[in-house]
Amino acid sequence: MNYTPQHAVWEITYACNMCCKHCGSVCGEKKPDELTTEEALQLCDDIAAIGLRIMTLSGGEPFVRDDWHQIAKRLVDNGVRTNVISNGWFIDDELIDKAQRAGLSNIGISLDGLKDTHDFIRKKGSFDRIVAAFELMNKRNMPVSVNTSVNKRNIKEIPELKKILINYNVKLWQFQIARPMGNFLKHPDLVMGREQLQEIIDFSYETIQDDSILIQLGDDIGYYDPKQNAVYQHTHKNLKQQACWSGCNAGKTVFGFRANGDITGCLSIRDDSFIEGNVRDIRLTALWTRPKAFSWNRDMTKETLTGFCAKCRYNRYCLGGCSGSKLTFCHSLSENTYCSYRVLIEKEEEEIKKLTTPQELMQLGKKYLDTQSLQCAEICFSHALGMEPENTYIIDTLGYIHFFLDNYETSFEYNEKALKLNPKNAYAWHGLGLCHSRLGRYKEGVVCMTKAIQLSKQADSDYYLDLAIILDEHGKTKDAVRILEKIRKISTRFKEKSGDLYQSLKKKKERVKG
Repeated sequence: MNYTPQHAVWEITYACNMCCKHCGSVCGEKKPDELTTEEALQLCDDIAAIGLRIMTLSGGEPFVRDDWHQIAKRLVDNGVRTNVISNGWFIDDELIDKAQRAGLSNIGISLDGLKDTHDFIRKKGSFDRIVAAFELMNKRNMPVSVNTSVNKRNIKEIPELKKILINYNVKLWQFQIARPMGNFLKHPDLVMGREQLQEIIDFSYETIQDDSILIQLGDDIGYYDPKQNAVYQHTHKNLKQQACWSGCNAGKTVFGFRANGDITGCLSIRDDSFIEGNVRDIRLTALWTRPKAFSWNRDMTKETLTGFCAKCRYNRYCLGGCSGSKLTFCHSLSENTYCSYRVLIEKEEEEIKKLTTPQELMQLGKKYLDTQSLQCAEICFSHALGMEPENTYIIDTLGYIHFFLDNYETSFEYNEKALKLNPKNAYAWHGLGLCHSRLGRYKEGVVCMTKAIQLSKQADSDYYLDLAIILDEHGKTKDAVRILEKIRKISTRFKEKSGDLYQSLKKKKERVKG
């Protein structure tokens, strides 16, 4: 697959006038091996050469670096839309002059609470400096956005912060989780609990209703619960971006540069084993297109996931969510506990576990199936199976559920288990055929589906339809049409049910013949 770089973040220096309690990069002093001006400008040209669209300059505090405006201007002159994330301390008229001459699209300010909280996290006097910066940037027509790292102390202050930001004409507000890494490892009491994800999502959902400020949820806040989906789609529609979370993009469309030129898929991952190379040793274009570059993420599939994520109905899209969150909270890339959808499902599971009979569990499971709540249905029937391990109805249903969760291997196992209990179970042969087909075993799939048809007393029409689909998917359209024509002569009901598929395959057959 060809990956197109779209957005990068560049820590242009580790020097900083603060020592923030949640700083993941542990910034403070300039490092001796940071890129020189000449090296940084050469990198700007290499960045343009790979077609990057957006660059965010960060730090440390990027405005501490004397040549920040030269770097920014070189990027902008090369057609790269460039912004800066700052703590706001140094913003004055002279700095805004440089920012506007360089062509910055905006300056993002880190604001982490009301005055006492923000100054506690960052530096005394910092909040007042930011307010002054807001006023000045408004006066100078310098676009401003705000980034807030959410923790246990500041989460309750978010509604009041909203009023301040609206008052100072802030158009975009991004949330991310202050994760236990870097300096924040010293403050575990401030780490936000995963159940508090919903507080951020609920607030964001309420905000998009009044549309007073555009909320952007960071990649570590999600995934796939209804309100989060609504916020995500609203934000990306306004930013004219694709409105669908499709997994961590580190090394796929986004990447980062450390101050010394090290290249990594994500700057939130501080483990040096994830460094792909250094700009002093390899040209960016060569690194980006190198075989196995960023393979830790580019090669990730749903099959690499474990635990809840392995069974989740959204796993092939989400792939466990933010890699930084997975590594920080779970110390693994295969599972993510900080997931709002997971929290919702696990709350449902707590209620499900209160049921004490398989009949109650199956009854509730059927209700979940009726509303396509497959995850909760799976929990119900799995608990029921623990009580009645040889109940073929439960086993058949779990095979069905896992098939539609795209967990084909698991579905295959349940269908095999059902057939051990009853080798003449047509439904299980049908399920086994579907699983074989989805797993690339076409011939075995046809054999199993044919067996299901032979065993089905009522010659279930769905079995014929699925067999025709399997045949067509593997280039046997002529055989698929022949089967449909045969059964259409026997059953009026099947003739009506198969009409659309039959006409579609018939036209396809004629095109191939022509």
